[in-house]
Amino acid sequence: MRIGFVVLGVGELERAIVFYRDRLGFPLVHANPAASFAQFDAGGIGLKIVGKHPPTSSPHSVIEIVVEDIQAAYAELSAKGVVFPLPPTKQPWGGWLAQLRDPDGNLVYLSPASR
Repeated sequence: MRIGFVVLGVGELERAIVFYRDRLGFPLVHANPAASFAQFDAGGIGLKIVGKHPPTSSPHSVIEIVVEDIQAAYAELSAKGVVFPLPPTKQPWGGWLAQLRDPDGNLVYLSPASR
């Protein structure tokens, strides 16, 4: 397991893209304004920004842990008592994702290394 991405919730996607790309200098890897999403290369760890989606929702921030085998990691962590509000599930964009919460309720994504 390794931290692959930090995911930050933002209020306005375009404003955030300008900030992280133009002011902080992180190279923009991918942007999908229709999905309210952008990804930057932050020097070894990815930085993803996600706008309010739907617009009335609150932006969220999470850590995304990358694993080689999401099903095996899910089974191992579940056996250790980790609770998953979302077990490994194929997402509309085609990748796999699971969600767990730490003891303080912080959301953590679990995703496979190869997407």
